[in-house]
Amino acid sequence: MLDLLKNRSFFIVWLGHAISSLGNTFSAFSIAYLIYDMTGSKLAMGSIMVVFFVSRSTSLLWFGPYLDKWDRKKVMIFSEWSGAIVFLFPLIMFSLGSLEIWHLVAVLGVTGLTVPLYQPSCLAYISQILPKEKLLKGNSIMDSTGQLMMLVGPALSGVLLYSFGVKVILISLVLLLGIAGALLLFATSTSHSQIKEQESWGTRFKEGISIYKEHTFLLWLALLLVVLNFCKGAFFPMFLPYITEVIGGTTFHFGLFESSFGLGMILGTLWVGFKKTNPKHLRTVILGSVIVDGLFSMTLGWVFTFALAALCIIVSGFCMPVMTVNNTTLYQKNVPGHLLARVFSVRILLTTIATPLGAISGGAIAELWGIPMLFTLIGLLMIFASSMAFFLPSLRKLNSVDEKERSVVGI
Repeated sequence: MLDLLKNRSFFIVWLGHAISSLGNTFSAFSIAYLIYDMTGSKLAMGSIMVVFFVSRSTSLLWFGPYLDKWDRKKVMIFSEWSGAIVFLFPLIMFSLGSLEIWHLVAVLGVTGLTVPLYQPSCLAYISQILPKEKLLKGNSIMDSTGQLMMLVGPALSGVLLYSFGVKVILISLVLLLGIAGALLLFATSTSHSQIKEQESWGTRFKEGISIYKEHTFLLWLALLLVVLNFCKGAFFPMFLPYITEVIGGTTFHFGLFESSFGLGMILGTLWVGFKKTNPKHLRTVILGSVIVDGLFSMTLGWVFTFALAALCIIVSGFCMPVMTVNNTTLYQKNVPGHLLARVFSVRILLTTIATPLGAISGGAIAELWGIPMLFTLIGLLMIFASSMAFFLPSLRKLNSVDEKERSVVGI
């Protein structure tokens, strides 16, 4: 890790990512708290988030093809500072005692347009500032840092809310996003000489999509990620009723359960980046991790003690970054740099659409047949999709996609 942090630009992006991730957990917490406090309606909480998903999807679809045209550092700064500026609005209105629901809807709409631009630009930027043999470790550091902030952020938000009130959380997130953007000012700017300034949106979009025709294994990996996000979209919202109704636990157990998943993800990302023994069969590692995840997700529906449930969710959390971090690294190594941000935006768009669809489907299945059956079906879908992927010709040769760097592609 230390050798990567000696890279000045990577260190700045990593530190900014850590601060930004903490700020984003504060924003999610404060929005959820304010909506529920003002309406007392769980339906309102779910419905208002649709605004964010629609806005996010629109942003990725419309602006995604242009991301490779723009300086990636400037896009990341814009994303961070726009979030800070937008959240000043509810902070001011709350301080004046004039905050209304439509203010929060507006905040979600605007941040849905700007925040999604950060991730594809950041992933593309990292591929430019790190050599290929360092990408897997770099991705694992970034991912584990983000997961750590997601683990710490909600707990810290709860402490701040209890001690000082929601206003302090709003102030903190504005400062954190502002600082994250300011740090990025000191990172190196990047550009691509191959980008044509006058290309239309349609031309840029088609050029980004064309990479999937050239590298079909990337398309299948993206579709597998869509299935995984669909399943997780159905999975995550059921954690609270699972713990309280199936396991018979309390909200305290619910907090420990969510933290267990986060702990598993942190351990998984660290294992991906720092395990010295590289896999001889990358395809088996990626697809096998989804199968193991499916098995433990399915098992979760049929255990009735908290200890066993926590063990299952830790393993599930561990498996997820084994697939996603390797997936991201393969994109960075095989997509031309001048196309990378728009290709990532397409992948993120697909997974963004899959998540709420999974949540809607999962809620309906849980209502009809119960949570144990939902978890069973989720696990079976993950196992089926990954098992079928083993027979795809393009994925059979996954280990030799980048033969020269095969020893560093895996974990």
